[in-house]
Amino acid sequence: MNIKVSIVIPVFNTEDYLMDCLNSIIKQTLKDIEIIVVNDGSTDQSLDIAQKMKRTDARIKIISQENKGISAARNRGLKHCKGKYVYFFDSDDLLKKDSLANCFKIAQKDKLDVLTFDAETFYDRNYKGNFKPAIFDRSDLLTVKILNEKNFFDLLIKKDCFRPTVWLHFIRRNFLFENDLKFNTEILHEDELFIPQLILFSKRIKYLKGQLLHLNQSKDLDGA
Repeated sequence: MNIKVSIVIPVFNTEDYLMDCLNSIIKQTLKDIEIIVVNDGSTDQSLDIAQKMKRTDARIKIISQENKGISAARNRGLKHCKGKYVYFFDSDDLLKKDSLANCFKIAQKDKLDVLTFDAETFYDRNYKGNFKPAIFDRSDLLTVKILNEKNFFDLLIKKDCFRPTVWLHFIRRNFLFENDLKFNTEILHEDELFIPQLILFSKRIKYLKGQLLHLNQSKDLDGA
């Protein structure tokens, strides 16, 4: 199979969310993908769920390691990627079914290093709180033109819409290796360093209008 996109999913104790997360990837309209699950020392049933899903879909690959944190898990997964593009996904979120197909089509056509998009939040069926889901929508702020690193970063700062979160970015794999870009395992909030580096190394970056990602806020609130 000619792998078009590698999806890297770090997993640590997300048994309540992992099956839905993986199903949202399995059901993508883009079929030429690999799904790399990095089990980061889970102590719940997460690994069992991943193994069960793997038996129904050979595109799932499982890597297990001692708990080293999300940065180390993402870096480990990246080493195994074979797709032309990489997407780092969290194991409690969901992806709309056409998201990878749309990203791949645009990134390929425009020869992009990075494609970025927006998300909307949701709360799962077990959530009993009163918070209303939010929409991260920059469609009135960002242009859909292909830009270089300086012009795009300047635009993000000027419009006050910089989002230092890796799951809003679709990335050319060789671009990451050419620039030795990986996640710093020595810090918290690793995306706040990784995303500026990602943008400032990119020569062709573009914004895609649309909330392609369903961002699960329930786990964050449970842990608050």
